[in-house]
Amino acid sequence: MKVFYKSKRFWISLFFGLAIIWYMFHKSNIYLIYGNLRDLSISWASVSFICSVLSYVCIAGVLYSLVVASGHYLKLRDIFNISLISTVANYALHAAGLSGLAIKIYLMLKKNIPPSKTLSISIVHGFFTVAIAKFFIVVGIVVFYTHYTIEAARKGSVQWTIALLGSGLFITFVWVGLFIISRTIRHATWKAIMFIYDPLSRKISWLARKKNQLETAFSSFDESITLIVKDSKRLFQASVYAIADWILMFECLRTSFLAVHSNVDLDVLVIGFCVSLFIASISIIPGGVGLMEGSMVSVFYYFGVQYEKALIAVILYRIFYYFIPFVTGTVIFILNFYSPLEQIAGEVDQFSHKS
Repeated sequence: MKVFYKSKRFWISLFFGLAIIWYMFHKSNIYLIYGNLRDLSISWASVSFICSVLSYVCIAGVLYSLVVASGHYLKLRDIFNISLISTVANYALHAAGLSGLAIKIYLMLKKNIPPSKTLSISIVHGFFTVAIAKFFIVVGIVVFYTHYTIEAARKGSVQWTIALLGSGLFITFVWVGLFIISRTIRHATWKAIMFIYDPLSRKISWLARKKNQLETAFSSFDESITLIVKDSKRLFQASVYAIADWILMFECLRTSFLAVHSNVDLDVLVIGFCVSLFIASISIIPGGVGLMEGSMVSVFYYFGVQYEKALIAVILYRIFYYFIPFVTGTVIFILNFYSPLEQIAGEVDQFSHKS
């Protein structure tokens, strides 16, 4: 089992991202950078940092609500640590959010929550904390469409691309929500999967051997997710926490611009914010380093924000919302949960046999 930080691709992509950041500073006016840093509003920078902290508290609040809804209890400190570590794990290795999902499941297993319920809690938690990002991306696409005046847009190709991407994200958002809430949709989806799986299992022996195990896992998952969804009070509480999380994340960006005395229009902020979410969801570079900064600064500069102000504000936002939480989460993981890979594999295997 190869650790991501021992991979050459990880370090090459990270180097490429850092090179982009170096180039962004290289092309800037260093005197304007210095002047903006000297005039930086400490009060607004502090508000930006507080918004970041409260955002991660809300992410933990979503997890707490779901754990309680599943009929279990964890200390608030453990809830916060698990949610922080699993969230920042996606910054190092996004993998469509699966790295954070896997770590979240593993850490909850270590706290003696049954495997079927850790999966259910993790999936619903991911829906609340990730699916809303897809909604923001769709909103950003709509706002961007109203601003896009480049000649290519008039030819129609850009409109179709935007429409298809927006529709795809919206349909995915709705389907995942229905999958979680509706037992009928879950069972219909499972039957569709089995309709494809059964013919393949008759031809591939190892698939046939896994069929009973998969059916047992789905049954346990279905039962535990139904239990979570039945607790409407906790589910509503999780929804409130999730919405507050994204509002605070957005406010972290907005107040970063106020810290450099740049009052950016709300619609432009929405576009830049959505670009950051989109890049984070597709980037193969750890944490979207370089790509996120470059794309966000380009968007803000395109819409009339001074390049140096946009650069400082985006870097400030990235430090407060990504870098500091990543370092904090890494330290917490090493101090409280770290084990050699062989031990982790053994523990996961032991948990799976218990289930």
